[in-house]
Amino acid sequence: MGYRGSTAKRRLSATVQLSAPEDYDGGSLELRDGAAVRTATREAGSLVAFPSTTLHRVTPVTRGVRYALVAWYQEP
Repeated sequence: MGYRGSTAKRRLSATVQLSAPEDYDGGSLELRDGAAVRTATREAGSLVAFPSTTLHRVTPVTRGVRYALVAWYQEP
């Protein structure tokens, strides 16, 4: 099974902000919560975990570089 097939088993997604917020503009993690869109904290070292089925995106980075560690938990 290729990479595409494995995404169907993802249950939990997580991201850790590695860049300081002053090092870049844009690059906000946005999560859809029903009709609302919530913006995750940009504080370096912060962890955001959410169900992998949650609609989400990162807005375009317009200045600097945004580093983040991304991980998934998936069913075997």
